[in-house]
Amino acid sequence: MIIKRFFAYAFDVYFITVVQLLLFNFYRYFSTGVSSLSMVYILENFRNYFVAISIFYFLATEFLFNKTLGKKIFKLEVIFTDKTFLSALIRSIIRLFPFDIFFILIFKDRFLHDYLSKTYVVDRSKLEDNK
Repeated sequence: MIIKRFFAYAFDVYFITVVQLLLFNFYRYFSTGVSSLSMVYILENFRNYFVAISIFYFLATEFLFNKTLGKKIFKLEVIFTDKTFLSALIRSIIRLFPFDIFFILIFKDRFLHDYLSKTYVVDRSKLEDNK
């Protein structure tokens, strides 16, 4: 399941990046004059916008639908033991830290963001096969 989670996350990051680039280009195309963003500004601030958009994307999709687009494609779902906005926010923020991945060795099939937000990710395709 770790491989499926990796590919789901990679798909989500790709999706966020494409949407961000489309929004920047759409804004640049329709804006003129002083409010127009230069490509240098976009490249210098890409990381900041990416972090903000990522937190919003993961927070909104996992809190409202219990899955992101990548998780839906790979038939994964987030199960909250206590579904609160705070637990979804913690999950979304901690996931962006690189050290999060190393905690899989400690928590057995759970990342740090799963452990701190009291969530589990389940493979829905395995559950469907058992029916």
